Amino acid sequence: MKKIIFALVFCMSASLFAAEIAQPYQIFENNSDGYVLYRIPSIVALPSNRVVAFTEARGEGKTDCAENDLVCKISEDGGESWSDMVLIAAAGAASLNNPTTVYLPESERILMMYQSYPPASFEATVAKGVDSERTCRVWTLYSDDGGYSWSTPVDVTAQTKTVNMSAVASGPGAMIQIDRGPFAGRIVVPFASTGLHDAGWFNYLVYSDDNGLTWKMSETFSGYGTNESQVVQIADDKLLVTVRNHRYKKSGEKKPVGWNPWAVSRTAEDRGEYIVTMTESGFEWSNLSWRK
Repeated sequence: MKKIIFALVFCMSASLFAAEIAQPYQIFENNSDGYVLYRIPSIVALPSNRVVAFTEARGEGKTDCAENDLVCKISEDGGESWSDMVLIAAAGAASLNNPTTVYLPESERILMMYQSYPPASFEATVAKGVDSERTCRVWTLYSDDGGYSWSTPVDVTAQTKTVNMSAVASGPGAMIQIDRGPFAGRIVVPFASTGLHDAGWFNYLVYSDDNGLTWKMSETFSGYGTNESQVVQIADDKLLVTVRNHRYKKSGEKKPVGWNPWAVSRTAEDRGEYIVTMTESGFEWSNLSWRK
């Protein structure tokens, strides 16, 4: 039986817990609590040793769009024990995907962004745009009591994608709040999308300067061929965006897929990195670099 394991790497995450040895904890187990599969985790640490673990709870199988709900479990002792499952959001036969979270210490709020897919649809079948029956939509919600109860979801699709985009994905995993420099307090969400110019997956950023009430998109995007992403702040005005390679259908050396003539041959195991500079006028993306 496959199990989803969250490894809370304490020795590398001193801001979470003061411990020297990493300990794995099984939090969600497949084929339990009414769901077939748990995938796409996110996790936040709160004061007083509280930890909240999130995941997609897939009801109909292993595909990305399997009538997914969003759920969490809560630990009050730094991960030693966990609560019963909390249902965050559900949409019947539609699928909820890519939980992306952050803890906002000033308001003591957990903020989540995620996407919804219409019933019987997936990335390749959703429509371009922001307002149709086949739209991949973007939502936010929040918890002010540490994850035990959640607000009504708010549709922010029109603020987070353009009419030329089809499928989009926040994170998945974590968004961040800028903690220093001229943009301190800004919330930044790493995003990927496809459909623009019919050229394949690429990355962009979504951000909020009012604690998640309203959102804007970066007007500049990455190059094509990368999708799932994470972001960290590395200087007052600079971000590191790490991205998943989406240039090839399978692992190993392959010819470039037809929608883009790549100059260099890469394998699907490579990770891409962008340095993004925040300015008063927007975001400046570096060229893509690769790491094994």
